[in-house]
Amino acid sequence: MALRPFHVAVVVLSTAAVGSTGTALLQTSAASAPPENLAFEAPVGEAQPTTVPNTGPTTEPTTEPTRAPARTELEIAIDAAVDEAFIASDPASFTPTPVPTVAPTTPARAASTAKPAATLAPSRPAPPAPSGAFSWSTSFDGQGAADFGSVGKSGIAAALGRSVRYAVGMEDVGMRTVGGSSCLSFRYVPASNGSRRIEFPMPVGPADDLWLSYDLWLDEGWEPVRGGKLPGLAGGTSASGGNGGDGVVGFSARLMWGSDNALSVYAYYPDRPGTYGEWIGLGGGSTMSTGRWITITQHLWMNSAPDVADGGVQMFVNGAKLLDRGNMRWRATMGLNIDTLYFSTFYGGNDPSWAPVGTNSACIDNVRVSTSPLN
Repeated sequence: MALRPFHVAVVVLSTAAVGSTGTALLQTSAASAPPENLAFEAPVGEAQPTTVPNTGPTTEPTTEPTRAPARTELEIAIDAAVDEAFIASDPASFTPTPVPTVAPTTPARAASTAKPAATLAPSRPAPPAPSGAFSWSTSFDGQGAADFGSVGKSGIAAALGRSVRYAVGMEDVGMRTVGGSSCLSFRYVPASNGSRRIEFPMPVGPADDLWLSYDLWLDEGWEPVRGGKLPGLAGGTSASGGNGGDGVVGFSARLMWGSDNALSVYAYYPDRPGTYGEWIGLGGGSTMSTGRWITITQHLWMNSAPDVADGGVQMFVNGAKLLDRGNMRWRATMGLNIDTLYFSTFYGGNDPSWAPVGTNSACIDNVRVSTSPLN
């Protein structure tokens, strides 16, 4: 695939033959995925998340915690279906944690005029495959088109060339061509809690230091509304919906877009200031445009000991470093590491105020994961 005018570094997906144009991906069996579109009632009166500087643990553990038993796939899928249904009683007033913008070490790419897909170059060479102790990548070039609903759990695994732990929302996943290249396509259908959930976590690593990169395309007419989720790295039982994130069972570092379409890291880690994920803002330079490709890259590293806050996260958009957050404790036991590309995307949210007016669409391509730098 050719270099995109803008791209975001993310997890690498491996190419797999899914078929030529017009050939549907494999269907998932009814027994292979958890129930979808379950309805849940959010608790009333949840406290509003606060954003305070990370000061590390208040007490130093004297012994390493015993890791709790992992939840079943059904329990994980149920949490995924509701995810952050309970962000806060009034999330509209929530302000992401202010983080000073870090000057890029290399000049940021010059802005370009947004172009519809039909006017983009007919081919884009894919970025070089990553190298390192763990390296995986995929582009969807040559995989043609597939209607929404034709991609099941086995189909998405075939497209990625890698297994997935479970698959929710496959009725809103397909394949299409943008700018002459195939990409994984998503539609965001309005729902009572934002939009229907799309999730298919994928095993990666495991590693204590890992990079993820992917290219993201938002169709013209995209509605940011109040925000939503995008893929990021995670470990253990990926934390979401106010569950997990204690650094023993798991942690997660997905991305979110906000009402201004700017990006944040949505972090579940032991020292976060509330029950739900902490929004760690990337700043105005992360505002996403429509009708063009952008590259999102995430670099996550674990803390060196359970009681030492020396882990962190970096974020790059189109090669420019916009976040460099250290002094974090992702884990409270050395039995936890980065082992999941948490492929999770939806609007919301826990009520209709997160929902777009109509169905919105986006694409992801050139997914890469590596222990070597991807920026």
